[in-house]
Amino acid sequence: NLLLPEGIPAERQMAQFVVKVYKAEGLPIMNSGMLANVKKVFTGEVKDLVDPYVQVTFAGQKAHTTVKKHQYYPIWNEQIVFTEMFPPLCRRMKIELRDKDSVLDDIIGTHFIDLSRISNEGECGFLPTFGPSWINLYGSLREYSALDEHRELNQGLGEGCMYRGRILVAVKTDVSDSSMESGGINVEVEPALPISDSSAGRKEDFFLFGCVISAGMIDKKTADKPVNFELSIGNKGNNVDGTNFHTVHKSFDSSDSEEEVQDDKPKFQSTTEPMKPVTSDKYYYHMPYYEKKPCVFVQFPWEDHRRRLYNQNILGKIADKLEEGLAQVNEMISKERPHPEKQFKKVMDDLSQACSNVSKLTKGTGGSNAGKTKLDKERHKLILREMEDIVDTVHEVLYGFRQSDDNDTQEETDVPVKKKKGLKKVIKKPKVAVMIEDKPYEGYDHMARQARAMKAGRTVVTMANLKEKMKAGRTFLQKLQHLAQEPQHNIPDVFLWMISGGKRIAYYRIPARKILYSIVEEERGSYCCKIQNIFLRLPGKKGTGPQGWGTQCKLQLYLWLGLTKHKKDYLSGLPTGYELTKEIKQSIKITAPPPAFINYQ
Repeated sequence: NLLLPEGIPAERQMAQFVVKVYKAEGLPIMNSGMLANVKKVFTGEVKDLVDPYVQVTFAGQKAHTTVKKHQYYPIWNEQIVFTEMFPPLCRRMKIELRDKDSVLDDIIGTHFIDLSRISNEGECGFLPTFGPSWINLYGSLREYSALDEHRELNQGLGEGCMYRGRILVAVKTDVSDSSMESGGINVEVEPALPISDSSAGRKEDFFLFGCVISAGMIDKKTADKPVNFELSIGNKGNNVDGTNFHTVHKSFDSSDSEEEVQDDKPKFQSTTEPMKPVTSDKYYYHMPYYEKKPCVFVQFPWEDHRRRLYNQNILGKIADKLEEGLAQVNEMISKERPHPEKQFKKVMDDLSQACSNVSKLTKGTGGSNAGKTKLDKERHKLILREMEDIVDTVHEVLYGFRQSDDNDTQEETDVPVKKKKGLKKVIKKPKVAVMIEDKPYEGYDHMARQARAMKAGRTVVTMANLKEKMKAGRTFLQKLQHLAQEPQHNIPDVFLWMISGGKRIAYYRIPARKILYSIVEEERGSYCCKIQNIFLRLPGKKGTGPQGWGTQCKLQLYLWLGLTKHKKDYLSGLPTGYELTKEIKQSIKITAPPPAFINYQ
């Protein structure tokens, strides 16, 4: 069949892709509260201002759950079953959380699940699986507006500038033996069994801390009103529109009554004191943070899946170092500097050593713990296999390639296998192809076979074959970057907003893994315990078009995120010279809050 992509067999089996939708929480207001407030005054009736449902689109089919009227915390316990050919021609699954409206339904948030990141087609591969795990949704501001200028962010177009809730979802795949079944390709919605609260993970108390060292380059249009900064994670710390009152029913002596309750009440002081920017030339505006550096913090409960983020940091650092090393080799080649092949060998040796350490760092983390999903376990085994494979392949790459012009174009790879002295037997193994970010990427086990196939001449690295070896290095980089992408969410991203006159102006979004603390250097986030220079941007299209070319504000910011019981180290990366007050000494205790200011002498 010429219409099928390369690597897809003509005869395919039928499969069921089951998407289980359990519940959602932390949803924003999606209707005007004016009429609701009038109704409350006259009737005393209170209703949540959102009517949520979940719509899933996959392989040209779509279906949605039932609509839950007036619920910020809906519970569905339903599953959407897609019957489709396997392997499917569609590589992504779109999950939308929507609000039912009498005229046009609104989209609260959108998330895409990439099947290549929740499955593996190698010899020890596994079918697409996911969760049960929370999916964090991002989009436009949570404050409801009938004319939302950033509406496209809720559709997954562009970088979301605000957390908009989360959904608890699971995905599993069942492949049948027959090529066709009765009913053919279709989609159905069915009830699903509920799961326990601990299935998504055991909650721990987390602590997020930030200290603003300096704030300058503030736009002149913003500087005419008092300015403050807000640090939030999820809805925690969002003082403007983060928490909605939720209606629940409670029974007292067989009589039902309604009352308003709030979600978990975290301890936080997430905003700095509003102050007017100052200037000496009416051109450059900055905040008067001189000796006193304002501090903000959020303490909140969340499911503890730090291992997912630690693995991302470990693999991400290896990939970044490899990318930097290959760039240096490329620069040496382009500028004709001496001995680039020696630099390449050093880069490969460092890569081999780093990959060897991964198994030591993750040892004992693949067991069955609370909230650990099948995908967590499969990814753990996959990472260990791939690191071992890279170590073996790097060793072979450093001994040279077989000079063959047509190996890369063959449908099958010739793999020499030693049989007896001086004799080799060639076996044929088919290539396995998957898709990674719209580019064909050969199966994980193919890299080792390719390197063994090229290992013939036993030559050292020379200028003549260095460019060919660089291709292998880029293949390693592509594999590491793919493995570093964690499909199952954990702690949501951190948002820092600049607020002027009570209105949100510009923001900066920081992935939680980049500021996550660990005593192990390889697991620690690259921004944690360090002062970072960040530039705030306008939300939506304004931040990418001509309006976004100007700087809204430049911040020097110190950030730390970790378990509350580890907070004794939260000031370890601050520059020395600050006054060690009694409040700071007491703040390392679990129950004590951090200081409002840090004074530098």
